[in-house]
Amino acid sequence: MSNATYSPGPWEVHQGEDYIEVFASNPQREIFNIMHPTVDDEANSILAAAAPELLDALERIIAEDDNGRGQSDGNFSSEAFADARIAIAKARGETQTAA
Repeated sequence: MSNATYSPGPWEVHQGEDYIEVFASNPQREIFNIMHPTVDDEANSILAAAAPELLDALERIIAEDDNGRGQSDGNFSSEAFADARIAIAKARGETQTAA
């Protein structure tokens, strides 16, 4: 398990004429910036800014399933839950491979 931590969300994208910055809101802190961004950089920044909230949502879904309150008995495949667990491990800096 990694001891690394990340800045809590929400994260925001600030865009100027020739730069993009992603900031954590509380406390306000720059996560990264890109000078002279491309269209792909803009889309990637938006995705990265959503990362803390996506991680939180996945963790809550998995926790509900682990507690027997989830929807995995018909609404989600076990493969989807396995993929979610792998994504969570990756975001936490842990090593987990597909089963």
